Amino acid sequence: MLTSLSLVDISTMALKTCLEDGHNARQATDPVEEEEEEEEGEEEEEEEEEEEEEEEEEEEEEEEEEEKKM
Repeated sequence: MLTSLSLVDISTMALKTCLEDGHNARQATDPVEEEEEEEEGEEEEEEEEEEEEEEEEEEEEEEEEEEKKM
């Protein structure tokens, strides 16, 4: 059967196979990238929450100092 195929047909089949393999390889790595992005997002949220808590604590301390002065 291969003898009846032209070089164009063989090249086309090889190209399709390469494209499919590349697509499959990308799909295999995407979940890992998504997990990393989710972890980075969670870390950023935690950092923002910590910063907000620190700011609130500083504001409370300032209010306490002002009350002591009065």
